[in-house]
Amino acid sequence: MINDRCLSSQVRQFFHPQVLSQSGILQTSHCYLAAAVSHLFLAHSAAELICLCHFYPEWCRVPGQSAFATIGLDANDVCLRHLANCFPNAKVHTVFGNDLAGRVWDCKISLWQNGLDADFRLACAQVRVKWAEREFFFPAEGFTLNRFFKRIGKFQTNPALKPRGGYRNFTEKFCACHPL
Repeated sequence: MINDRCLSSQVRQFFHPQVLSQSGILQTSHCYLAAAVSHLFLAHSAAELICLCHFYPEWCRVPGQSAFATIGLDANDVCLRHLANCFPNAKVHTVFGNDLAGRVWDCKISLWQNGLDADFRLACAQVRVKWAEREFFFPAEGFTLNRFFKRIGKFQTNPALKPRGGYRNFTEKFCACHPL
């Protein structure tokens, strides 16, 4: 739980007080043209996106520039295509945890954007990836979006935003800086 009184005034004004969601898209305090949105941020939860905006207020400084959507924990390529159709000109940014699960989600979203998919499994201390009838192994500790795409020979399509300072996610960083 985040202490919303500690959020910057800009972030509090940008998002509706109760952060309503429609089809996973967070409602903001202004109207925007979906085709004019240039940045789409995806995360598992609204709290994560709000905390991201607290640390990077430039993403909500210009009304209509950015859209924020939650995909929950059971997202799929159909969900991503729906969001891409809602914001056809937006660059996708992923805001998942700074752990192995978050890095796998970064890879899945980037693959889905290209109409591709892969199967990710954790076996012992290795990530096993089945992609295009091939199998790749990565040390779990060093698995990253960048290494994955270099290894499979594809171009990485979206930036993955991670908190600095050893935090697992932006919510954890916010709570550490602003305890209840």
